[in-house]
Amino acid sequence: MKQNLDYTDYYYNPDIRLLYCDLKTVDNWRHANLSSGFWRLYYNFDENSTIKTSHEEYILTPAKLFLISPGVNFSTGNTQAMTQLFFHFLVASPFNTIKSQIIIFPIDPVLKMLIDKIVHTVKTETVHSVYFGLQARVLISILLSLVPREKIPAIHGTNRKIIEILMFIEKKLPEPISNEVMAKHVNMSTNAFIRLFKKETGDSPQNYLKFKRVQKASLLLKYSNLTIDEIALTTGFCDRYYFSKIFKKICDVSPAKFRKTKNILY
Repeated sequence: MKQNLDYTDYYYNPDIRLLYCDLKTVDNWRHANLSSGFWRLYYNFDENSTIKTSHEEYILTPAKLFLISPGVNFSTGNTQAMTQLFFHFLVASPFNTIKSQIIIFPIDPVLKMLIDKIVHTVKTETVHSVYFGLQARVLISILLSLVPREKIPAIHGTNRKIIEILMFIEKKLPEPISNEVMAKHVNMSTNAFIRLFKKETGDSPQNYLKFKRVQKASLLLKYSNLTIDEIALTTGFCDRYYFSKIFKKICDVSPAKFRKTKNILY
């Protein structure tokens, strides 16, 4: 008997969720301590703005695209009015295992053609049109395909047990997850698991867990009507006080202030 094949089992289908996208001309792009649980993509049509981390400063130019993964803490600045195409988005496995970093792509003819098409669509239609959504996902998919494999743990030969735990954490964020629970999930002793996790990710299991919970919380603070107390419980924190303490430590701003600020849209 002939079987109907589910081709989603054979081909990778990138799960890209657009959160906010626009083409804007702004006078003031000076913001401090931007950090979030989603990806950002910037393309500037001018050369008068910068992105600065604790280690480096980047000048945005029409010759480059800047892709910023979740968790990067950075500041922005500009010296005069600038025009910018930007995207905020989420992407699923294996890219949700990537470490916080800024990845720069030089503009080639293919990327330039796609950017021109996106700009034309924005100007003649809206960012809510079907064509814009398709074009934006094509651009993001191309850039993700160009990310060096060594930057993506789930692709670059990371121990399979650690990849399994990273996926386990994503699914179990609201629940209590001790080192013992994680170690048992991959049939390891607790001490051996902690050593392996540190070796493969560069961080302890509990620090990584806190970071992922704060990432999730930052999305809920901006894109949900849940109270801060509800967000704390939804993301696995025992109470609002502890949640606020960890959130401020990672994002350098309180959850309440983070929710009020408007600069997350840029």
